[in-house]
Amino acid sequence: MIPASTKRTALAAILFLAAVPAEAHVGAGSTSSFAAGFAHPLSGLDHMTVMIAVGLWAAMKGGKAVWAWPLAFVGAMLAGGALGMLHVPVSFVEPAILASVVALGLLVALAIDLPVPAGIAVIGLFAPRPCPWHRSAGKCRRF
Repeated sequence: MIPASTKRTALAAILFLAAVPAEAHVGAGSTSSFAAGFAHPLSGLDHMTVMIAVGLWAAMKGGKAVWAWPLAFVGAMLAGGALGMLHVPVSFVEPAILASVVALGLLVALAIDLPVPAGIAVIGLFAPRPCPWHRSAGKCRRF
């Protein structure tokens, strides 16, 4: 039997070697068209992870959260996209994106039960982060 620590190390090595550039940042591929901006949230792993976390968290909560939290996410993403088009400068781009993925993932994993308005506030805090940050980063950044 292979020890668990050896399995974890092997998995980490495989994931490290399989990593590819995000290509979701300024300077990577086509980033100047409406279609590219529209498709970006559906092609970036960071966006998809947060979208899935918001949907799972809303489904776990039930009631009004089922429509209010995803709607808040979409509204915040649209606001973030507008900030990006205005070239609003933002610091600590990558750590904040990571924090949003981890925070919303933990809310789901720990089944945190917040009131619907508090959930909207949490989602509003994290959801708009990636869009203007990718745009205002000024150069291509790789994960």
